[in-house]
Amino acid sequence: MSHVIVSKFADHLPHCRQDTIFQREKVDIPRGTQSGWLMQIHESIKILHPILRQAVLESGILFTDDTPVALQDHRNNPGKFKKARMWVYVRGGTGPPLTVYDFSMDRVKKRPLDFLDNYRGYVHADTYGGYDELFKKDEIIEVGCWAHARWKFDELEMAQ
Repeated sequence: MSHVIVSKFADHLPHCRQDTIFQREKVDIPRGTQSGWLMQIHESIKILHPILRQAVLESGILFTDDTPVALQDHRNNPGKFKKARMWVYVRGGTGPPLTVYDFSMDRVKKRPLDFLDNYRGYVHADTYGGYDELFKKDEIIEVGCWAHARWKFDELEMAQ
């Protein structure tokens, strides 16, 4: 099971590719079995998500961003992909490092607003407009993303 999980989430190998690898090695672990294992594991650990979320939010300092994720639409459009989003929230401060993820099918401001509901503290984020409403709250202090600012200096240096 751990091999299937690491292959899927760390190595980004979908079940169809894992199935091909297993068949080549004469190991019979069908895609349905792999999916079933992931669903069972998800059911047993999903109670951790709200606990991890709370621990990240209690830090008072967090870093956030989102990234597009290609999602296969097996039911409605086999072989086609939809663009989903993975939102990442990383705890700052002096506590142990902690990261929590929030998956969504879209990129609307409701996602970070809902996730950061009742949050108080600093938020390091890029200039995505979906954060603007969040930064109107007195309890939240916007901290710009220096990585994005640095890119402009890199571009200037390359132009010279």
